[in-house]
Parts: sequence; structure tokens; C-alpha cells
Amino acid sequence: MVDKPRTGVTLTTIARLSQVSVPTVSKVIHERPGVAPATRARVLQVLRDTGYDMRMPVPTGSRLIDVVLPDLHSGWANRLVFGLELAAREHDLSISLTTAPVQPTELSAMVKTRRSRAVVAAMISMSTSDIESLRTAHVPHVVIDPTEPLAPGVPSITATNAEGCAEATEHLVALGHRRIGLIGNDEVLATREREQGFRAALAASGLTVPDALLSHTQISHAAAERAFERMMAAPEPPTAVVAVTDQMAIGVLVAARRLGISVPDDVSVVGFDDLPEADRSVPRLTTVHQPITDIAAEALRMVLEPPDEPPGFPIRCPTHLVVRDSSASPPISVPRPPRP
Repeated sequence: MVDKPRTGVTLTTIARLSQVSVPTVSKVIHERPGVAPATRARVLQVLRDTGYDMRMPVPTGSRLIDVVLPDLHSGWANRLVFGLELAAREHDLSISLTTAPVQPTELSAMVKTRRSRAVVAAMISMSTSDIESLRTAHVPHVVIDPTEPLAPGVPSITATNAEGCAEATEHLVALGHRRIGLIGNDEVLATREREQGFRAALAASGLTVPDALLSHTQISHAAAERAFERMMAAPEPPTAVVAVTDQMAIGVLVAARRLGISVPDDVSVVGFDDLPEADRSVPRLTTVHQPITDIAAEALRMVLEPPDEPPGFPIRCPTHLVVRDSSASPPISVPRPPRP
């Protein structure tokens, strides 16, 4: 074990002041398990009091970017990884992908062990301890689409979620729709922002969404199918539906086809993401395009070339509506699904 002084303080000194062994101090510094919480807190306090430098500088020649996602089950996640790989290749870098849930200590230890040049985290909750562990390791980091609001100053990037969903809703209102349902999700910050845009656009047109036409569910085909079936069984079913992701919108198309409901002749459907599947669905999906590969490239640039004066976060990449075949003027009457 190396016991060299940093800022004039050695591991032996820290161990003596903390009344623990040198290996225990090493475990605390490297955020390894096997140390009682009270002991860890005592050692950390001594480290702070003595000014011991726990940094593990990342070599300037490091070519590894750690990418952390909850899973790869969605087209959005796959598209994002593809964009990150393209951007990394342009900088002669490689990415290391982690999809299992990562705890703060695990994340910091992983970065220190691999000597990563930077961390790009997507669609996960980054707590204060997560961020602090990365700052302690002096590893540049950015969060793409955080699930919850981050502390001020934490680098993050997302799309113009509220504005994009407002544009989609305005498109349906302009076509003549007045009963517009929403299949949303309240577990993720981005989808909550999309609902805000949906509601704002309705309010600007003097409209509201009845409870029967509002559903919060999981981001999946099956969950969206069930939500759509419930909406169509309402006393006054919608003439149009906004889904806060393409994955959910395609689930709506599947359910409509099974129920014998024509899209867009009977019900219009609009999604959000503009994944490749949106242009291959039947009918082709009207959706909000978010530049996923551009977001990936910008996220990588943020960690490789941090600005001298950080901008306000999150950085938002512009969206725009792509009108295809799944939206049209409302029908005179809306068909009801057959009763089971």
C-alpha cells in the first residue's frame, strides 16, 4: 500500500487520528464496503479536518467514458447509446455501458477503479451524494433527462419537453379536436413536463382534460393499450389522444387496431420522441421529434469541454412536430369498443 503524503498528511497519520487501521482508512477513501457507518463518518471528518486530498486524478490520456442507464428496454435508450457511441468515436473515445441500478458509492468506486475520463448518466435519479461522489473523484459528469430536478449547477441536458407537447396539442386543436385525452407518466421529470405543456396548450384554447381522458401509467406498450381501452369506454370518449412517448403511442395504435377503431379516421394519435419505429408504424405516427443523437453529442461535449462559465442547467435542445398519418380532423362520432 502506498503511504505517500498529500498536502503533508499520510494515511498513517489519518489512521492514528481516527483510531483505526490504515487499511480501514484506505477503504473509506476508495469508498469500499466493510466499514461501519460511524467509523466511516469519523474517518471522513479527520480527512476533512487535515485537508487530506482524496482526489484520484483522471489521466489526460484516458479514453473511457462511463455511460449509466437504468435499462435498454426502450427505443429511446437504444437511440441514445447509439448517439453516444457515434460522438465518442469522433473524439477517439470508447464508452463503457452500465445498465444495472448504481448506488452512489458504487458509482464513485467504479469511476475511480476504471479511471474514467467522464460519466454520462441518463434517466436516473442523481442524489446529492451521487453528485458529491463524482465531484470528489474530480470526474466531469452530465445527466441526460434526470428523473427528478437536480441541485443548481449540476450539468444536465434534456429536450424542450413542455414546448414540444404543447405544439402537438395545438396541432390537434387546430384540426378541430376538443376532447383530447392524455396518456402520461408521472414518474419521470421529462414526461411530467410534457403533461404541463399539454395542459398549457389546452388552457390557452379554453379547454380542459376530463378525468376520464387522463391516464398516468407506466411507459410500455401494454400499459398504454389498457389506458386507451379505458378512455374509449368513457361516456364521452376522446377524438384524439396524446401519448407522452412513442412507445406508449404505438401501444395505442395496437389497441385501436384490436378494437376495430381506425386511426386517424376515428381517433387521432400523437406521440413524442420520433423514434425510427414512428415512421414504420401503421399508420405512420405523428410525433414530436427530439434530437436524441444531438443531445448525446452535446452531453459528451459538455464533459469534454466544460465551459469557463457554466450556463444555466438544464440545457434544452429544441423539438419540433413531425406530422404523418395518425392525425386528422375529428370524426362526426366516435366508435365505442365492443363490450367484453
